[in-house]
Amino acid sequence: MEEVTANLKRSKKKQLQEVADGMLKVYRTLVRMRYLEEEWIHEGPHDMTAVLPLCRRLGIDDSIIYLYSILPYVDTYDAESVDFFKGGDFIDLRDASEIDQARNPMYADDEREVLRPWMTALSAIGNHDTALIYDARKHVIGMFNQMNSASADPHIHEGATGFFDEEEFLRMDEEERRVRETKGSDDDDDNDDESETMDEKEDDTDDGGEEDDEIDTDDGDDDWEDDENVWDEMDARPADTVLRQMVAWYEGLAELPGGGERSGREWAREITKPLYEKHGWPRRDFDGDAFLADQARAQALERARYDAEEPLRKLRETRDRVQAGEAAEARAKKELAGAGTADPEEAWLGRWRAWREGFLLREARRELRELEEKAERTCPGGQAVRPGEEALRELRILRGEVAYQRGDLERREGEVEAAGGAGKASAPLLVRRAHAARRLAVLQRALDACAADVGDGDVSVPRGVDETGLDLDEMLDHHTRGLKQCEIGVEALRGWLSEVPGDVKRTREEAERMLEGYERSIGDFEKGRSACLPKDADVKVSEA
Repeated sequence: MEEVTANLKRSKKKQLQEVADGMLKVYRTLVRMRYLEEEWIHEGPHDMTAVLPLCRRLGIDDSIIYLYSILPYVDTYDAESVDFFKGGDFIDLRDASEIDQARNPMYADDEREVLRPWMTALSAIGNHDTALIYDARKHVIGMFNQMNSASADPHIHEGATGFFDEEEFLRMDEEERRVRETKGSDDDDDNDDESETMDEKEDDTDDGGEEDDEIDTDDGDDDWEDDENVWDEMDARPADTVLRQMVAWYEGLAELPGGGERSGREWAREITKPLYEKHGWPRRDFDGDAFLADQARAQALERARYDAEEPLRKLRETRDRVQAGEAAEARAKKELAGAGTADPEEAWLGRWRAWREGFLLREARRELRELEEKAERTCPGGQAVRPGEEALRELRILRGEVAYQRGDLERREGEVEAAGGAGKASAPLLVRRAHAARRLAVLQRALDACAADVGDGDVSVPRGVDETGLDLDEMLDHHTRGLKQCEIGVEALRGWLSEVPGDVKRTREEAERMLEGYERSIGDFEKGRSACLPKDADVKVSEA
């Protein structure tokens, strides 16, 4: 890295270290919030030798290359899916593809929207969400959402948009003040202790340039001044201020972990915010283990309610399908009645489409009758969850989750053993195993708490739940019904095709494609059904 740091002033390196330290504090705050795990954070300095040629080819400024070498990065080793600030993604600027992406964080087609050499993204937009953009010349950070050209930073007047409305903006300032008063001198050491800046760690003679304690605002040439670029005047604020306030927003719960497409439903604001408050965040005595257990229970309860309402949802969907089928059949019959008979191919196509819509409508009505019976049986009067049932349903979900996670941990342990044990296994394998073990402990704690609430209630669970986490009887019913529907379709189509002349090609092709689809599905349903059957069972479709 000597060629990179040779011309960097001490003051510039200090600014860049501020950014690295600030990002690290944000990540450590997310660790304290139990969103990230310590092993997922990879602090600098990093060896950038492999990507230095790419950086040179892209014309990236030395200040940004140096920043890449000292930034902390988040890599879960696929132990978990996580997203970052305001639904964006973490970015690893040791990776060639992500370095390339960081030059054009909004995936713009216009060259004027590609970042200047002295700028970089500090996070990615995820699925059209928010990225942090750093300008090393001005030492500022902006927040921008791909779907909104205005700043997403609530402290910039143009950007009071995104996740913050006016009321939330005012509340956020009040929460920042409350956090400062609450914490006082009782701050967590991880967020109190300022990291050493690089110039404190290194000898002053190795600062790569003249000593200069003034803050740099422009240390490059002016070759770019005549080129237009949308990022030159981006709405931004001092980098250290932005990163410090990001920590405060998380501590004040104005911002919460998750919220993007990668993190699960358990990280939804309506679940996590009350639980953070319940368990003492952001105080030193915040009970992270209890938070995670309650989070698992909240997710299980939400899923239990959703599963209980499935018969009612299916009923509504099928009623809509019947209504749409009636309209489709009427159209097909009308078209058939108005069609001429001069062209046999067209005449047969009209008959085929009218028959097809009629067949699909009859099947939808048959399914509707079955679903009406099931809904009345499982959700009498339209009530999916009866009084006193919620905790029992939650318990059954948690038992399945524990069984599944136990199996996942066994798989992870098997991977480590296959690699020669903990002493020889790679870091990713060890991290994934450790995460699986922690997750199992969380779910077991949630299950124990739920079981205590249920007491002596009926805690029986469907076949397979305790062993695999799967309701094998429900899956068997799904595959059996699907198989029956396909067999009805195959029989009906073969009967209809037997009456179609061999030279009516288009009609036969359409009908045969539909027949082939049913026949393929029969194989899939038979395999799924066999996997769900009890041992030594021999149940025919007509008996199920």
